[in-house]
Order: sequence, then C-alpha cells, then structure tokens
Amino acid sequence: GAKVNGRIVPLRTRLKNGDIVEISTQTGHAPSRDWLSFSGVVQGPHVYVVANAKGGAGKSTFTANLAVLRAQEGRRVLLLDLDPQGHLATLLRMPVDPSRTTAQLLDEELRLARNHPQFQERWHTLWSDLLQPIPHESTDEALSRVFLVPAHNDLQDLERANFHRTKPVEYALKEAITAL
Repeated sequence: GAKVNGRIVPLRTRLKNGDIVEISTQTGHAPSRDWLSFSGVVQGPHVYVVANAKGGAGKSTFTANLAVLRAQEGRRVLLLDLDPQGHLATLLRMPVDPSRTTAQLLDEELRLARNHPQFQERWHTLWSDLLQPIPHESTDEALSRVFLVPAHNDLQDLERANFHRTKPVEYALKEAITAL
C-alpha cells in the first residue's frame, strides 16, 4: 500500500508537488521500480543535483555516468556544469568555448524581464547557442542524447561581479530551465 501525507491512498492516486510518499511493503520485499511510471507521477524532466563542497569527491565522474545511464534508458540528458573548474567538460573530452558556458545563463545583463515581449525568444536563442552535444562515436546512439553546457572559470568572475544581483543565482537558473 501507500501513504501520501500520512493518509493511506490507492496506488493510482495522483501526486502533487511537495507530497510526502511512503510505500509499504511486506518484510523482505521492495517497491517495484516501475511504481513511479505506473502511478503517473513522473511527468516532465527529472532534475538531479550533484553537489559537494569538497574537491576530488567524484562529482563529475558520478554526473557523467548518471547521464550516460539515463541516455541509455532513452532519455535526453542536459548537463549544466556550475563548477568553475569545468571538470565535466574535460571528462567528456569537450573543448570549452568561454562564450558558450553556464556563465551566459546566469549573467543578469543578458536576461530580459519576464514581461518583455522578446523574453521567450531571447531564452530560445540563448539555449540554442549554449547546448552542445558531447563528442561520441557515431555508433553510440545513447550519447547522441547527451548535451552539456560547460562551465568555465569565468563563473568565479561573474559571481564576484554580480554579488549585488537582484535575483540569487538559484532563481536565474530556475528561470533558464523553465524557459527551455
């Protein structure tokens, strides 16, 4: 059975953002891996955040491996590297053009007000310029579904220059992803 927000509900119950779900199983059993698909919960993109302040913890390696696994499942994968060291691009053997990095997504001067008539068009153009397929052999179909917006050390400069920004970086990133 299942509980949503502390109440027992049928498995077909539609979930809302923020619901707390508990799945009950018999001792020694686990919930089916297909339960989320069955319940209709999963719609739209999945967002994974891999963060750790400690260097050398394997964040880039884990992220690249997760991206490949998701691509092998048939999903399109977008990687946004927010680490100024840019190890994800290095790991994926991608050259980095400093004019096509996550810094452009977060640069307040490049963004338009949400009510601006060209708001959506501006984001579309920006995403078209920044999305880069990762290099792969033509025989590897899964990797053709993985895209990266790499980081560059200019992220550090942007952070220092925009310390007084009107919106925190988290909101700029959310706005960028929503527009995608």
